[in-house]
Amino acid sequence: MSTITCPSCNQPNPDTNLFCSHCGEMLDRFQKTPKIDVGNLRVNYPQWGNARISSRHRLVLRLVNSMKQIRIDLVENQPVTLGRADPLADILPDYDLSRYNGLAMGVSRRHASLVMQDNTLQITDLDSTNGTYLNGKRLIPYRPNILRDGDEIRLGDLRMLAMFVEVTDPFDRAQEAHR
Repeated sequence: MSTITCPSCNQPNPDTNLFCSHCGEMLDRFQKTPKIDVGNLRVNYPQWGNARISSRHRLVLRLVNSMKQIRIDLVENQPVTLGRADPLADILPDYDLSRYNGLAMGVSRRHASLVMQDNTLQITDLDSTNGTYLNGKRLIPYRPNILRDGDEIRLGDLRMLAMFVEVTDPFDRAQEAHR
């Protein structure tokens, strides 16, 4: 049987306990993002992908080594958050990465934000536990960086390729207008 260390008194408790048997403090079994070793992944990336994006585009994040995609709806000057939902702490990011094994991959509850401004897309690390990486370079928390078509984003160890996809189907565009 594994144990959980109490955050208040540092006493070990069975992992089935909800409260510390020594001091009564609530044990935080599932909420904290585990610290992972993300290593020094070095990959050759294109230097200058297209940085222009508009309301005629959709951002698609394709998970590396997977066929899974996340379609991100963007509205000018309205940030969206990427992270893991935690209903107990009332944290509900705009795009919940839990279904993509976010916790095990080191994704924080409020990991990063994206905002479209002046026909560019900016990504900002929200002081996440395991960092946000853009093309292998760790971002400084709360400092926006321009995201380009084809860039690799890494949230902890969850790797995704950014694709700017023009929405050309009138039906698709009409559906987006009603979201």
